[in-house]
Amino acid sequence: MNSHRCQACDFIFLGEDVPEEHCPECGEDWGVGAGAEVSENFETIESSLHPHLEEKSLLENNPLESITQEPLPRKAGGRIAFFVCLLIMVFSLVWQMRTTSLMKNSERTSQQRIKELEEELEATRSRLNDASLQIVDGRETTQEMTRQLEDVQQEFEDERRKFAADRVRLEELERSLSALWEQHGHSHLRSWQIIGPFPFAVASAETSDTTELAQLMAVETGILESGYSEQAKYVGLRPNLSWQPYLSDNDRIDLRKACDYSENAAAFAINWVFSRTPKEALLSVGSDDGMRLWFNRNLIHDVDTNRSSSPGQEKLPVTLKAGWNEVLVRVDNRGKGDWNFFAEFKTPDNKSGIKLFHTWIAPQSDVGLNDEKDQSDKSR
Repeated sequence: MNSHRCQACDFIFLGEDVPEEHCPECGEDWGVGAGAEVSENFETIESSLHPHLEEKSLLENNPLESITQEPLPRKAGGRIAFFVCLLIMVFSLVWQMRTTSLMKNSERTSQQRIKELEEELEATRSRLNDASLQIVDGRETTQEMTRQLEDVQQEFEDERRKFAADRVRLEELERSLSALWEQHGHSHLRSWQIIGPFPFAVASAETSDTTELAQLMAVETGILESGYSEQAKYVGLRPNLSWQPYLSDNDRIDLRKACDYSENAAAFAINWVFSRTPKEALLSVGSDDGMRLWFNRNLIHDVDTNRSSSPGQEKLPVTLKAGWNEVLVRVDNRGKGDWNFFAEFKTPDNKSGIKLFHTWIAPQSDVGLNDEKDQSDKSR
């Protein structure tokens, strides 16, 4: 039995004669020498097509063999190539579907991200608009506050000029009053602010109870530190003691009358003296009983005694500064009886009194200040 192989598609035909000039599988010519080449390799081909030969033997026993004769399929290598191509196509199709799905997902993600970015951009634009409006409002508020500040500054400047003018008029009035006092007044100090009575006791060898003296010293320290204050309240032999004005109709300042008290006690008195120019003077004083005296908050006299009073018991040299000068005294009363003091300004030679304007009304200028405070005020 001969075999014929197509050189174009490797189709093998088993039989004596070639059924036609063209290959029934691919339609190409069989080619020259096809039969001889196949015959020489028939043994090899037969071994490779052993399963098909078995099928051929079955056909020989088939009574329908005379009716038709089927060609054998191509060899196994073509079938493998077919399946490989099929797998490649399936893989390509799956890969394309996967890529398409990923692209669609990526597109949806990108669109979602673009939408989120657009929303963020819109929100940012809205915040910027709000910030711009706030800046505009803040600028308008700042401008309004600036105008108000300018108005306040102008009002302050007007008040300052008014105050300066009032101060000038006040100084002129003070000088006029001082001149009038020098012509028609007197040298003794009769107008005072008085506060008392406070408990007073002298520490001695017979007693160690200094509670009353300590209480009095605390009041004294408070007055020296804070000065005169119309609202000040102190606890003494009566509660809520405060400064009370006292105008004497003579040179004696009667503390028993002013405080309505005549036993062991102490009281403070303060007034203010105006001098048009700096000048030296003597402050002539007398007391019943002991006395402590501060001139412009400087302690210049301290006598601890039990006596009756008279003018000129002590003569204290002082320097009056131009303007207001403060005189503060503490007078003690021991036992029952009189309780008073005298105070008068005299010339340095003690020949005549100096008529100076004085008052129990606290001036609004720098009064009652010690020398160091005066210097700091002038430096400012």
